[in-house]
Amino acid sequence: MANFTGRLPWPGATSVWTKAEGTSSADGRYFAFMATSYNASSQTNVIHGIFTFDRVQNKILGTLDASQFGGAFPDHISISASGKYAIPSWAYNKTLGTRAYPLDFSSFRQLHTMSEHSDLALGPNGEDYYVVTDYDSGYIRAVDVATGNSFDLMTMYPAVGSSYAAHVSGKAFGRPGWVLISTYADSGNYGASSPDTTLRPMIRKIMLVELKPGGRQFSVAHTRASSNYGGYYGEHQATISRDGTRVMFATNFNDGGVPSSYMVALPSWIYQR
Repeated sequence: MANFTGRLPWPGATSVWTKAEGTSSADGRYFAFMATSYNASSQTNVIHGIFTFDRVQNKILGTLDASQFGGAFPDHISISASGKYAIPSWAYNKTLGTRAYPLDFSSFRQLHTMSEHSDLALGPNGEDYYVVTDYDSGYIRAVDVATGNSFDLMTMYPAVGSSYAAHVSGKAFGRPGWVLISTYADSGNYGASSPDTTLRPMIRKIMLVELKPGGRQFSVAHTRASSNYGGYYGEHQATISRDGTRVMFATNFNDGGVPSSYMVALPSWIYQR
């Protein structure tokens, strides 16, 4: 797709990637990458900088040297659905957290103080949203990337001492204003009972959630998986098709075995008022 040899301000860089989790803009035109190398003696990855790229014009739009963020290696980098913002995310670093930069890196907006499970989505009017599982506030929260304004979608602490984990998919770009949320690893009594002894509406679910305050929330599927969901590699990470008509997810239905893949077909009328 592109050859970056000799085009970057970091001659020591040997790799260009998003660290697996980043994606392009919704139209596939704009990308944000990190330029890195691997130090074999210390067995560590080194970050040289981050940059933005226009695939159509085959043009590097902006660069930011790693010295500008203390040389901290991002957890991943992505670009907003509109292609207007590069969004790197630093784990276990509250100073850096998750930021949104314009394509020339002339400024930034702080979106979150951490790097949590999240995704980038389009709002009902084409706004860029960052949708994050914010354990500090206790909510799955939607942040307007352009303004920093936010609102809560779902509580992550549905009762005293009760909590769950979640993943987010915002890839229904053809249905702006919706995200898919997968919940798992619920517990009660402040973690002493896992799974939670009380089955609550949002627990062990694949849910379609409208990106607006007080928006609609639809249950798509029950995963049923709790203590035997499969650990890190068995976490439920449902994803949705661009037109919002297909949902894919993997689950072992709590039998302790290897997860299998499932597809759910959604009728288009659910998006209508």
